[in-house]
Parts: sequence; C-alpha cells; structure tokens
Amino acid sequence: MTTKKEFQVDIDKKGNFKFLLNLDTIYYGKFEHGDEYTSFCLYPGDEISLSIDTKQFDETVTYKGKGSEKNNYLAEEYLLFHDEKVIEEIYRVIVESTPESFNEYSDSLITKHDRLIKKYKDKANNKDDFWKISEMDFLLRIISFQDSYNMFKSYYGNTEYQGENYEKMNVAFPKLHSVDLNQEKFTVLYTYLEYVSCEFSHTSSMLEFKTYERDINVDTFASEIIRGNEKTYKLQKLYLTGTVRELVTFNELKMMIENSSVEQYSECYNDFINTCTNQELITEINILHNVNLKFEKGQPAPDFELIDILGKNVKLSDFRGKVVYIDFWASWCGPCIMEFPYTSEIHNEFKDEDIVFMYISIDDDKEKWLGAVLEYKIEGIHLNCPRVFESEVGKQYRISGVPRCVIIDKEGNIFNKDAPHPSSDKIRIELKEALNKE
Repeated sequence: MTTKKEFQVDIDKKGNFKFLLNLDTIYYGKFEHGDEYTSFCLYPGDEISLSIDTKQFDETVTYKGKGSEKNNYLAEEYLLFHDEKVIEEIYRVIVESTPESFNEYSDSLITKHDRLIKKYKDKANNKDDFWKISEMDFLLRIISFQDSYNMFKSYYGNTEYQGENYEKMNVAFPKLHSVDLNQEKFTVLYTYLEYVSCEFSHTSSMLEFKTYERDINVDTFASEIIRGNEKTYKLQKLYLTGTVRELVTFNELKMMIENSSVEQYSECYNDFINTCTNQELITEINILHNVNLKFEKGQPAPDFELIDILGKNVKLSDFRGKVVYIDFWASWCGPCIMEFPYTSEIHNEFKDEDIVFMYISIDDDKEKWLGAVLEYKIEGIHLNCPRVFESEVGKQYRISGVPRCVIIDKEGNIFNKDAPHPSSDKIRIELKEALNKE
C-alpha cells in the first residue's frame, strides 16, 4: 500500500463493532482511537475478535480466533519496544553509552525480541512469512537506533567520530548494511522501504557531504539535496529489481516532486511513468506532478487569508500590483533565525521599491511567534499559519519544511516558488527581475 486508506465502523450500544475486509494477500493496518493506536495484521481467511478498553488502551488489547497469535504478538511487541517510556530509555542510552556498551544494549533488545517471537510463533504452529517479516522489521528498527547513535555521536560526541572519521562508528555495529535490498516479501514494511532508500541516499550524499563547508549557503545546500535525490534515484534503478525498485523509486521521485521544480525532476519523472508497471503508483505520481504544474512560474499564485500580528485578516491579493516576497519561517527554526540579519539588509536596499516583505510563521504557539518578531526586530507583514502541514496554505504552497521563500510578481503570479533566501547572492537579482529592472 502506498497511500493511507481509512474507514470508519459504527459501534453499537454495547460497545461492539464488526467489519469485513476482502483480502488476497497479507494486510497491515491500525486501529486508532484519538492519539492511541494498535497495529494488526490479517491474512486471507483470518477471523479475529478484538477486546480493548479505550481508557487504558495498549495494556488491554487482546485478540482471539484464527490469526490471533500474530496480533497478540504485535500488541505485546508494542508495549515492550514502542511505548513512549521505552523509546525515552533507548535515547537516554544513546546519549550516555560508548559504542561498545550500546552494541551490547542493542544485542539485549534483539535477544528479548527473539524470545517474544518464539513465544507466539510456537503457539501459532505455522511458518508463514509474518514471523520473518516481524524479525526483519525489528532488526531494521535496531539498525535505525544504531544509526541514530552514529549521528548523535558524530555531531555532538567525541571528535574521534566527527568529520571524515564518521565511518568509524559503523565498525561497532556489524549488523549495519547486512540486509538484502531486493526482498519483495518485505515491501509490506515501511521500515524496509525506508532502509533500502537510505542505503542508496547515504552512498550519494556522503560523497557530496565531504565537499560541504560549515558556512554553506542555504540555497546551495538545497540544490545539492535535489541533485542528490536524482543520483539516488538512478542508483536505485540500476541495482534494485521488481516491486522493491518500483516502490523505492516511487518514494524517491515523490520527494523530488514535493521539493523541486518540474524542470529539476522531469528526467526521473519521465523515466518512472514509462517504466513502472504499477498503475496505482503512476496515478499517484501524476496527481502530484499535475499539482506542481499549477505551481510553476507564471501560474496564478493561490490566494489565501491569514491573521496578522494585530489580529486582522490579510489576503495575499491585497497586495496585487506589488512584488511579494514570502518567507515561511518558525521561531524554533535555527536556519530561519540565521537569515534575519540578511533580511534587514535586503529591506534597506529595496525600501523604495514596490516590494512587500511578508513573513508567515508556522508556529503553533502564538506567544512564541510574537516574541520572536519583537526579539529579532523583523520588519514587514507578519502572518501566522499554525498547523501549516495540514492547512490549505501549506498544501497549496507545498510547504514541507522551513525556511521556504516564494516570490509573487505584480500580477499575482508565481515568479519563483523556491526563491533564494536573504543570505543568497541571487536574491537581489531575482527581486530586480521581478520588478522588471534587470
């Protein structure tokens, strides 16, 4: 499954519900209640009953019937390895341990998980792929924790593991990079697809990373990321096969579409739609691509209405006839804050021109937003768009992270949907072009 599919069921007066799924293969899903959820797995022919107390939730999940062993395993596995307190403990160990002691800790988690698998697998008295899939899922999460350890120590730990010596960290974890990347049965796992993708992106990005400087320009870094995605896509096409290749390249292309222009990803897009055999994936990619086409240079900029710093409603269309430089930012975003000194310079240089500098904070906390505006003395139009990733503005302007800048021309059309940041040498050229003063 490539997209999230949801359905609701009615609960009767006694708190019971029933539903039927027509399956022809293994199916993984989630029961959700508010912020709580529990995973389940079904095979064709399974018939299970679920008992749960929504007030205690995780601790009360139990299954009965055909296929119950798999699901009782998933319920207990969540308590042992996914609970919030468990995750906190894992990251505490990441911070405090040496590579050797963390390796021992990882092994202890694997041993604990092996015992859990045996407990339910013996009860099930079968050897279907679910147990192999579950073992792989857990191994990949252990690898993820180990990689988190690598990253944490390389950035914040002893200098022995920083810079070019980063790869020394992997010596402590022999299970890293030992997973077969072309196993179709594991494509039901998001963790597997993500691992395969990361293996290829790691190869290309580390080569690029060695050329970066500490004071690298934000725009240069973004363009390098896009080039890295293209290289990763081509590596994936070259070395992966079948369903694994189609799903992993789909995810890579999806990231490119969401974070770059049509021109930048067109080669990979054309390759994908001409070679992919999964029509569902092609359809989803085309939907994303068509959204992008409507957001290219010269297309009408989506209008929006947000609240300003004084509580008044402000529309983008209120500034028709002026160039609008939109800066999406947040008070908690370090790179955003680092741009503000350059912002003041740009303001001074273009203060007599028909340019509006609009700052859209994505802060959910209004007080932190207002406090940052005052602290950093940011001049311009200030608007707030909380929960931006779920908002219409966020979707229309494809906001997947900040900082993100957009230039709108005097006619209200997109001039540059991924505009240079204030620290970029290109920003002055772009603004002059938008003003028709080349």
